[in-house]
Amino acid sequence: MSTHEQAEPGVVSRCGFLTAVTATVWLVVTGPAYMLSGVLGLEGASYAAVLCLIPGWLVFSVVDRYFVAHAQVAGVLVGTVLRMLFVLAGLVAVKAIRPELGFREFIVWILVFYMATLLTETLMLVKHRSA
Repeated sequence: MSTHEQAEPGVVSRCGFLTAVTATVWLVVTGPAYMLSGVLGLEGASYAAVLCLIPGWLVFSVVDRYFVAHAQVAGVLVGTVLRMLFVLAGLVAVKAIRPELGFREFIVWILVFYMATLLTETLMLVKHRSA
């Protein structure tokens, strides 16, 4: 069995866990999002969840494939940079397409999901490599 085949179940389970955390955070923020901004708040929270989830999936795949020896440090650095660039590009794209999504409808939820997914991803990378 190759190294890649052994690492793959870890990637899938970590991506699944990150997805579950993101879905849980989304369920928790739907009430406040709707109370603050109605349907636009739910739309913004949904965009924010997706924009912060996808780079997490990419990080787990990239780290296991290319940074096996120094995965803790590389994973955190790659994760931070990749997440920042992806979310920033997504933020610009969403604001261009949906300019009515302002701070309360979208930006605040980007911040919530960004921090939640980055924390989860970092803890999982550190815990996985420590074990």
